[in-house]
Amino acid sequence: MSTPDSSLSPQERAAFADLEAAARAADPQLAARLGGARNRMRALVVPPRVMSYLVGRWRMALRHGWWGVPVVVVGFGLMAIGLGAGLAVAVIGAVLAAVGLRLVAHAAKLGWDARQRQSDR
Repeated sequence: MSTPDSSLSPQERAAFADLEAAARAADPQLAARLGGARNRMRALVVPPRVMSYLVGRWRMALRHGWWGVPVVVVGFGLMAIGLGAGLAVAVIGAVLAAVGLRLVAHAAKLGWDARQRQSDR
């Protein structure tokens, strides 16, 4: 049976299993499409989970903007290594450097805003 439900009695489960078997026998193409729907649904659910994880990590990094300095250093280092090692390493380094610069700029903006608020008082 495709959908286990703890609220169903054994007789109801047996009845649903018989209906499902009859439907599969009546239309095998539909049964094949429905059987593959689980994998398709999993493929539709995983990317939003990954994106929400990455957004959460980004927000955490923005709260701790000082991480930008080592990220910039690592990014520029990878870009320098990438000149001899390959384009992929250089691209990864450039992305890391850009992210690090963004973190540093955000931390500097927060510091600037805090100083402005203190001077306004």
